[in-house]
This record gives sequence, C-alpha cells and structure tokens, in this order.
Amino acid sequence: MLQDNEKNLDVHSACLQRYISSPEKQQQLYKRTLMVVVISQIFGGVGLAA
Repeated sequence: MLQDNEKNLDVHSACLQRYISSPEKQQQLYKRTLMVVVISQIFGGVGLAA
C-alpha cells in the first residue's frame, strides 16, 4: 500500500513539474482557474437573486 502511495506521489510530482517548467501550461491553468471562479460567481449571484 505504501508503494502505491509513493507511485501516486511521483505521478503528481511529474504533473506539477510540467506546470512549473512551462509558462504555456501555467497560462492554461490560470485561464481555466479564472473561468471556474467567474462561473462560480455567476451562479452564486443568480442563486442569491433567486
């Protein structure tokens, strides 16, 4: 079980390293995150108005 967790950690570290070393990937992540926040704010505002 511990080995599975270590493998998962290695996979996650590799994925994070792609974002750390690539400005293009950082920009994509930023845009995606911003869209999630904007959409959440829209639904929150609509829910408050309802």
